[in-house]
Amino acid sequence: MALAIKPTPVLRGKEAMEFAEKIEANKNRPVSDESYQKIKNAFQNIKVSEDVRF
Repeated sequence: MALAIKPTPVLRGKEAMEFAEKIEANKNRPVSDESYQKIKNAFQNIKVSEDVRF
């Protein structure tokens, strides 16, 4: 398994509040057609090995 380049940051206090406000403000903002197509193509290209076990 690959290791992360940097540890995942943990937001606390003011940083966490600012992040939550930014997400809330942008959640209904429309996504550009170009970004949508990139995401759609990436999703369609995902291949899962049959020997993956959960």
